[in-house]
Amino acid sequence: MHTQSSSVIEESSQQSSNDEQLKKHAQSDFPYGVDITGDQELIFIPRGNNVGSLHSGIIISIIPMDNGYSVKLVRSYHDATIDFNDSSTYRAEIKNSTTERIFVQGYGSTPKRDANVNTEISLGRQLSNSGKTFSDWEGAKLYLFYDSKGTLSLSVPDVDVGKEGQYIEYQQ
Repeated sequence: MHTQSSSVIEESSQQSSNDEQLKKHAQSDFPYGVDITGDQELIFIPRGNNVGSLHSGIIISIIPMDNGYSVKLVRSYHDATIDFNDSSTYRAEIKNSTTERIFVQGYGSTPKRDANVNTEISLGRQLSNSGKTFSDWEGAKLYLFYDSKGTLSLSVPDVDVGKEGQYIEYQQ
């Protein structure tokens, strides 16, 4: 009985060691990777001051769903002459990929800079749409990363430039 007990402890210890080695290997392969496992919705808004009323109404959500994720992009704006509420939801694939260096900017005094990223979000099939702001974003790439303060950021193509344009930084 003592032999069986020590064997179970050895197997458990070996499994823990293997798990740690896999984690270290993953960190070395994806040093800028973001782990978002779990069932919590992540919500991002534009980062910076002087966002302006046209862009302050943009909210992006990463939503866990059966066997994957969806990304919901919402843009709302109202003034005396313009009134719109655009939203689109896409099925999304989130994966770690080779390190890329992208240029991100925020609004106002948020520093414009290069960021190294590993966690890529690819927008797939459109699940719903109301409006035209995000109606053609299938295939767009977004990236998750941690800024220098450890805050989770999301880089999103600038909605005024299009899905292949400059990246704007959004924060949780």
